[in-house]
Amino acid sequence: MQKASFAALFLASSIAASALLPIGCSTGEADSLFSEGPPNSADATGSASGAGGSGGIGLGGSGPGSTSSGDPSGSTSSTSGGMGGSGMGGMGMGGMGMGGMGMGGMGGSGDTDVLCGGGEQCPLAGDGACCWSEEQDSGYCVMGPDDMDNCSQSQQGGNARIECQTDSECGAGMQCCGDRANGNFGLYYYQVTCQADCQDVTLCATQGAGAGECPKVNCQGQQVQGQCNPSQLLPPGYLVCGCP
Repeated sequence: MQKASFAALFLASSIAASALLPIGCSTGEADSLFSEGPPNSADATGSASGAGGSGGIGLGGSGPGSTSSGDPSGSTSSTSGGMGGSGMGGMGMGGMGMGGMGMGGMGGSGDTDVLCGGGEQCPLAGDGACCWSEEQDSGYCVMGPDDMDNCSQSQQGGNARIECQTDSECGAGMQCCGDRANGNFGLYYYQVTCQADCQDVTLCATQGAGAGECPKVNCQGQQVQGQCNPSQLLPPGYLVCGCP
């Protein structure tokens, strides 16, 4: 009798767990392959917050002309020393170099915030992002790196760290991409970031758009032209390339 009861309980648990998994296109997202779980840290490749150049040191910031011990007696050696004191090295061509102005910080193209549900918009400056919980159907703004932002992207936490909404928040040649996993509450996004190539879901900007914005996607085992649809797993206003 005990063995029969245990078998019945195991079968009921398996059926309940399977209800959490996506079937076909029930979520409106494509059935693309995704990882079994989020990585240790979300990939923030190409985020809008540039590191800023390190060229502030500049060319010749400590150039040979920095010698200031010129001999005022007017001898030949003192004359060359005096010129060095105000030479190119003294001014430091690199002092105002391109690196000093942080060319790396221009990775983004201008959009400075993303939607986070309930009409809230989260700034992206300073490692800002939206932390979205599909299970709670709510989100909040976070600041700082993904390992210090209090936004649990693990399978237990089930949150998504969102750093872009469309390609307009990404730099040239980068795309806004979503990555999903199966968590304790079912399928969820654990990150939406700027990447060179989308491995799971491509976000888009124009509802109903096809080949112009969306690649081919996997729908019930078939590769078909993707269509830009509202996401069922991200905050209202987010569009993803999914099944037509």
